[in-house]
Amino acid sequence: MRLDAHHHVWDLGVRPQPWIGPDEAPVIGQTFTRSDWAAAAAGTGVEAAVVVQTVPVAAETPELLDLAAADPHVLGVVGWIPGEGHPEDEIAALLAHPGARWLVGLRDLTQFRDDRAWLGSDAARARSAAAGAAGLAVDLLVEPDQIASATELVHRTPEVRYVLDHLGKPSLDAMPARDWGRLVAGLAEAPNVACKVSGTATLTAGPDVPALPAYLAEAASRFGADRLMFGSDWPVMLLGGASYADQVRRVEDAARAVGLSDAEADALWGGTAARWYRLPAGGAA
Repeated sequence: MRLDAHHHVWDLGVRPQPWIGPDEAPVIGQTFTRSDWAAAAAGTGVEAAVVVQTVPVAAETPELLDLAAADPHVLGVVGWIPGEGHPEDEIAALLAHPGARWLVGLRDLTQFRDDRAWLGSDAARARSAAAGAAGLAVDLLVEPDQIASATELVHRTPEVRYVLDHLGKPSLDAMPARDWGRLVAGLAEAPNVACKVSGTATLTAGPDVPALPAYLAEAASRFGADRLMFGSDWPVMLLGGASYADQVRRVEDAARAVGLSDAEADALWGGTAARWYRLPAGGAA
């Protein structure tokens, strides 16, 4: 079974998604449900998913846990907490939710922070440490200028499992894969960091992603193929003009071009995510 380690859902009738601007609205300015995801993924072999939060609103995570409890194909939820005061208490409240077994990670929307070095702060360390103590992974949503502080954080908290979202959001057109590899070397050297091969459809200006094989090869070299996981970033990926099937095909083609073994491909398509997020057994078969 293939697993999508990163997709979103939202209902604009429940709350807005303020990060969707006027340029994006014609494509993704609408409600997207799990049924929509299932229709998009049909025929690709991707049958299960980890659903990831989108907005800094405390009510969203319990809603996603309810969704996971009702959908056997959602194997985990990466949620959000304010985390500015007592993150332990906020995490404890989520773990008291009836659907807490599906809470597998937390994510801060660091990409949007004005303080580009926030991940190096004591507040970020406290939040990550609290997540790790609760058995949760921490997703890192960062841009290239935040990689240095992310590297500082993961080395300060070696007990916490981290996941680098979207390769750290490099421009696949402007940054050669080897330069990206040097940028993330400090993260890759930390054994507590995995990397999502996700969001690539929106990291390039064209309809295709010609740099993907080189990036996948570099990622496998730096992190090891057993620390890579596939994520679609659906429906945000639609902004890149690709369908879900297009995205899967691109990663399949890149994996073949790189020469991943069957075991390495299995890790990419679900094994790493299952291990890193400690996904509960008994999901989609």
